[in-house]
Amino acid sequence: MPPKIGFNYENVDLVKCAATYAYHLTQAHAFVDGNKRLAAAVTETFLECNGSELMMNDDEVVRLFLNIAAGILTRDDVEELLRRNIREGNG
Repeated sequence: MPPKIGFNYENVDLVKCAATYAYHLTQAHAFVDGNKRLAAAVTETFLECNGSELMMNDDEVVRLFLNIAAGILTRDDVEELLRRNIREGNG
C-alpha cells in the first residue's frame, strides 16, 4: 500500500508512512545506483515536511538503509526503529 493512501484513508500515522517509504524505496531497486540514498532522502524529507525530525546520526542512518537493503530488517522492524528515533512535531 502506498504511504499516501494509508495516511489518508486508514488513519496510518506519520511514522508508519515514513517506515513504508524507507523500506519500499530501498527494496524497489528502481535505479541502477542510489536506491538507498534516495530512500533515506525521501524518508527524512517526508518527516521534515510533516514537522518531525529524524534523531539519528549519519552512521545510524547508513546502517539502517544497508540493513534494509540486505534484507536484515522487515518493514515492521524499520517502523519500530523509527518510532524510537523520531521527534514528532506539530506537522
